[in-house]
Amino acid sequence: EGEELPNVHVAINFLIDRKYREWTKLDEFKGKTIGIIGGGPVAVDVAQTALRLGAEKIHLVDIMSEKDLELTLREIPEEEYEYMEYHFGTSTSKITKGKGDGLILNSYKIEWGELNETGRRPLNKVDGSDYQIPIDVIVIAVGQTVDFNLIDIATNNKLKKERNKIDINPITFETNIPGVFAGGDIISNSKAVAIAAIGHGKEAAISIDRYLKGQDLTTGRFKENRMFFAGQKKPPKDFSLKPESLEEATENIQWDFDEIDSMFNEDMALAEAKRCLSCNHYCLHCQDFPAIYSDFTAGEVGSEKGFTTVVAWTDRGKDIIENAIKKGLFEEGSVNEDDLNEAINLKSKRELKILDKTPRQEVLNYIVRLGPATISKIAGILDLEAKKVRYEALRLVQLNQIEMKVEPG
Repeated sequence: EGEELPNVHVAINFLIDRKYREWTKLDEFKGKTIGIIGGGPVAVDVAQTALRLGAEKIHLVDIMSEKDLELTLREIPEEEYEYMEYHFGTSTSKITKGKGDGLILNSYKIEWGELNETGRRPLNKVDGSDYQIPIDVIVIAVGQTVDFNLIDIATNNKLKKERNKIDINPITFETNIPGVFAGGDIISNSKAVAIAAIGHGKEAAISIDRYLKGQDLTTGRFKENRMFFAGQKKPPKDFSLKPESLEEATENIQWDFDEIDSMFNEDMALAEAKRCLSCNHYCLHCQDFPAIYSDFTAGEVGSEKGFTTVVAWTDRGKDIIENAIKKGLFEEGSVNEDDLNEAINLKSKRELKILDKTPRQEVLNYIVRLGPATISKIAGILDLEAKKVRYEALRLVQLNQIEMKVEPG
């Protein structure tokens, strides 16, 4: 409610207009407060654009928690983040008129319920948590709905849907209509990320090829849920398949549109094209996005104490590991193949084997992946008591796995 009011924009149109049509208005939002419904990467793009056009304050309202948005938040430069205020775990009921040309975001806090029979966690409003945020300009940066008009006409309204998304077979991506396949944001239970859509396209293409040849669509294929193991103990340093771009100085980042990441050179572009699409630094266990088949996976099954088992699934994966060993990045140890084969067998049967991480592992993994942090910050992100984090951190210090120091003030 209220999306039709003046000064309420949709993110995509907002960004396109300011890139191609309104780009000369460098003080368009000077001294103004911007409200953004959403807190993901697109919302951040909107916030950064508004700051460069003079915005004084940005409010981002999102139903997700700070922990859920952790990867997005890490990408925001400090010089910009100080002008942003995130309202985590918050939903918006409506947009109303405020004083003068102003607007009001009518928001409230939410709690996530337990998984229900549909596999979803319902959102529950926290009683008495309603509050208002005075805003000058509002941008809606959340998922958009699908216009099924032409699709329904083409299928005589026979296409089965669930919550305005197409229902598909999760292995074959075939709809309830034989020979009709779907993927991307338009299907139910889909992750709204580009790499997932790429994966859906690949799996659907395999199905279409088999369908046209009269072959079985499911033989030798698995659900998208793949098994992965507990976290690496000590990821190797300076080993990454992801080329690093050169960052420019960002002291005055909020005042101009200068690029802060340099372009790839030829070698970097080739390296980027060859790597696994889901690879981060040290490969966070190749989380098996369906767009590609992982070259290798890593876990603790079958390894000696203090070691991590790495399984190479392809010749390329084998070459990567062998090169890392030659460079001295890995130390070799023995592997219990029976335990490993049992784990792989479980995976082939589409079962998940859950290995709970201890609080100590969680604290160590956080510091290894994200760098130094205070006790209170780690406790908040990992949803642990501060005294528990302090205890586990002290034990890690005793084991010479991390260092701690007291900051003045």
